[in-house]
Amino acid sequence: MAGLVEQPGVLLVTLTRPGGVGKTRLAVGERLRDRFGAGTVFVPLEAVTDPGLVLAAIGRAAGADLSWAGSPLEALADVFGDGAWLLVLDNLEQVVQAAADLGELLARCPGVTILATSRTVLGLRAEREYPVPPLPPPAAGTVSREELASSPAVALFVDRARAVRPGFALTEGNAAAAAEIGRRLEGLPLAIELAAARTRLLDPPALLDRLAASLDALGTGAVDLPARQRTLRATVQWSVGLLTDAERSLLEIAAVFTDGWTIAAAAQVAGLEEDRALELFEALARHSLVYVDNTGAGPRTRMLETVRAFVAERLAARPDAD
Repeated sequence: MAGLVEQPGVLLVTLTRPGGVGKTRLAVGERLRDRFGAGTVFVPLEAVTDPGLVLAAIGRAAGADLSWAGSPLEALADVFGDGAWLLVLDNLEQVVQAAADLGELLARCPGVTILATSRTVLGLRAEREYPVPPLPPPAAGTVSREELASSPAVALFVDRARAVRPGFALTEGNAAAAAEIGRRLEGLPLAIELAAARTRLLDPPALLDRLAASLDALGTGAVDLPARQRTLRATVQWSVGLLTDAERSLLEIAAVFTDGWTIAAAAQVAGLEEDRALELFEALARHSLVYVDNTGAGPRTRMLETVRAFVAERLAARPDAD
């Protein structure tokens, strides 16, 4: 990802994928000081809900004097000038309508590069999307404890389990369960961390048994996480809440497909024209709620199992559900 940000002519890189995949951690962990000599400004936007206030939030983070300028854009232009700056804009998904303002900022300040994290793309021509991949879980059939321990998903589970249960280690009795937890949670870092926190009272085999019952089996995360990331349900709910009614309806229909679907099949089930279904699925993909899987005989659209479980719970909870 650092190579993409540092390419000449690249002005905007958006890290996408579902909440909890580690976009913020990746963004703040990059070492880009050689390219951006003027400085790096981190701008948390989770509390900003008005797109018109995004430039002002950037100005406050950059130390701009917003009182004298005719607009936040003028104040930012005064601070940034022609210097090589990196702006890390975290959690843009609820204010993507600020994209036009960000485009004006990039045009006004040629030395600025934006690295954004968002569950949906911004739609600017200058934008380069980088879908952040989940952590690879061990391949099915892997039995060696050493091989299992080398999996990034299992390594994260062990590290976070030790944070709540000092001395926790992979053993012959729990390694296979820890690996299956990583697979069941599809390598999603937030989900793995929440699961690992449960090892304070539950061994991995017992925890694995509970995962099939409910998203709540994962418990809650650290108090310094945003409220929308303290449970897996809250994380998914945040993304689903940003959808239009038509997008949400198609997501619910797609949840009945347990092994992915083709656009034609989903359109038929939903009673939609294929072009309309394609348009809505493109919107869901922009929100990182569905993705295209090309690993099989042909491309199939899928959703993460955690998303499908959340949608299924919503449907089951409806008064008219029988």
